This record gives sequence, C-alpha cells and structure tokens, in this order.
Amino acid sequence: MDLIKRGSQTAKDGFKNEDDIIKKFNNWKQDKESQLWLILMNYKISEIE
Repeated sequence: MDLIKRGSQTAKDGFKNEDDIIKKFNNWKQDKESQLWLILMNYKISEIE
C-alpha cells in the first residue's frame, strides 16, 4: 500500500471512530462506557442535563 492510500485510509478510519464516539456520547444515559468516560473527565453524571 502506498503512503497516499495509507494516509487516506487512516483519515477515513479516524472519521469513522469519531462518529462512533459521538454516537456513544449521545447515548450516554444508557451507555455505561460513556458514563465512565464522563466521570474520568470530571463530569458529575447527576448534573448533566
């Protein structure tokens, strides 16, 4: 695989990963992993609206 194709695939994979994370955070009330991430970022789950 040449460097341009590798770079392009890396970027596409990064955007897919971002979309997956967005979906998890948008579903934070049911997603235990998202809740853990929020706690690790010093958010108080009980104060999130």
